[in-house]
Formats: sequence, structure tokens, C-alpha cells
Amino acid sequence: MKKVSVVPDFYILGVNVEDLPEPKKVAVISEVCDCYDKYGGIMHINGGNYHSEIIVYEIPDTSYYLLKYGNTRETFEGDEYNGIIILINGKPAYGLLIRNDESYALYHKKKARKILKSYEEDENYYVVYHNED
Repeated sequence: MKKVSVVPDFYILGVNVEDLPEPKKVAVISEVCDCYDKYGGIMHINGGNYHSEIIVYEIPDTSYYLLKYGNTRETFEGDEYNGIIILINGKPAYGLLIRNDESYALYHKKKARKILKSYEEDENYYVVYHNED
């Protein structure tokens, strides 16, 4: 079994997070938009009514998914980022930039699938799966 861990850093073991490939995006969980009901138009891009968004990444050749918790806010000049490096058996394999208002969690696939299922059943969210050929 491969050991998977996440290190919050931009540079580790001689590798820069931006030089590593991102893990495979498999789904996006989004809060249902209520902008029209509240404001009569879209307000979630940078209008202040942001919606939660979770991006689900599969860590290839392992039993893990990484969930990145964020929202629909676009980035602003001056936003700060944290790098995370995903280690497989102690070696850098994948990297992601996480905006300072985002967070992440590493889950075994079985637990991650339960989380996805709970959002599929919640009428306040929708799940879009990404299938690459």
C-alpha cells in the first residue's frame, strides 16, 4: 500500500509546488445559487454573495482523494496562496496552490465517496463529475 501525505509548503525536497502536476480533478460540489432570489441577478463572482465549492481530486495510483474547500469568489490582485505538495511514499508527486481563504483535506476513497453521496442527496448542492477520456 502506498503511503500518501500532504505537506503545506511551496518548496520541499528540492521541488517547487508549481513544477509538479495537479492531481486529477474528478468532481466539483457546488452550493445551489440563490442570487436571483436574493438580489435579482448573479452576485457570486465578486458581488459578495459567494457560494461554497468543493473540488475533488483523485490522487492517481493510490486510495486517496483530496478535497479542496473554497467558494465561487474570483481571485483578487494581492490574494495570497499556500502551496501543498502531495507525497507518495515520501516523494513529491503532485502539487496544488490553495488560496488563503481555502482549505483542504485528504480522505481515503471510501470516506470521500460517502461525502460525495451526502452532497448528491442534499438539495442545497449539486455535484458535477469530470470524466476525461
